[in-house]
Amino acid sequence: MSEVKRINFLDHLRAFIILLVILLHTSMAYLSTEFPGWAHNREKNDALAYLMMTLFDSPFLMVVMFFIAGYFTLPSLIKKGPKVFLKDKLIHIGIPFLAGATAISATLGAIAYFSDGNTEMNFIQCFLAFFLPKNYGQYHFWFLGVLLYFFILTVPVIKLTKLSPGNINPGKPSFMFFIVFIMCTTLTYFAVGSLTGSYMYWIRFYLFHGYATN
Repeated sequence: MSEVKRINFLDHLRAFIILLVILLHTSMAYLSTEFPGWAHNREKNDALAYLMMTLFDSPFLMVVMFFIAGYFTLPSLIKKGPKVFLKDKLIHIGIPFLAGATAISATLGAIAYFSDGNTEMNFIQCFLAFFLPKNYGQYHFWFLGVLLYFFILTVPVIKLTKLSPGNINPGKPSFMFFIVFIMCTTLTYFAVGSLTGSYMYWIRFYLFHGYATN
């Protein structure tokens, strides 16, 4: 079996971003004004936690995660073909997403319910109540759902637009690439956020991978 060549830089970058995401979500438990439903102490804000939010709740975290996913999409699609590509994504991303967005999320919702001292419902009642429209949420598994959505869209978009991936030769990004990437990310973040009132824009940068792979 031939050895799969990995890009260590991107592996390390992804691990670092995941660590920052963990730190970010941990800090939410100590910010009562920003996240009252998550706060461990709803009457107190921790200065260090606020600093964590200021530093890490910024444009780059999820942008980088979607960028890395997009960076490897076209090479994988060319190598496997549309059918195998989609089958692979449905198995490796779709199944974990369904499990996470149902059983695991409902369990997390029950844990949150009881950790707040609520006793009106038992675990089964709380678990089932999670699926009511007013209570349901995908928690941290939303990322898998959005990523799968883009993977599925990639195949027909390339086919309908007759885009040719061409010869893809991934290499070391230049310094100017990072400057352009950061500027575009930041400007889009504040532009879209100002116009819509929502800063959940970074899924659009899934398509930004083309700049680096060509």
